[in-house]
Amino acid sequence: MRSASFRAAHDRLVKDGLIFDHTRKEGVIPLAADEKAGTVECVVIAPNRPAAHDQQHRLLKS
Repeated sequence: MRSASFRAAHDRLVKDGLIFDHTRKEGVIPLAADEKAGTVECVVIAPNRPAAHDQQHRLLKS
């Protein structure tokens, strides 16, 4: 995802309701930031492919 920093990405995921939820066992986990490129690598965890694609779409759209 595009983001200036790891912290900014995390804050946006929380605000948008995309951050990994331990109760539901799904969501987005930020992994590493490349501040020069302005991106943060993330992993999407979901119960099935359609849900994963939906979260990925929401992540890239926001």
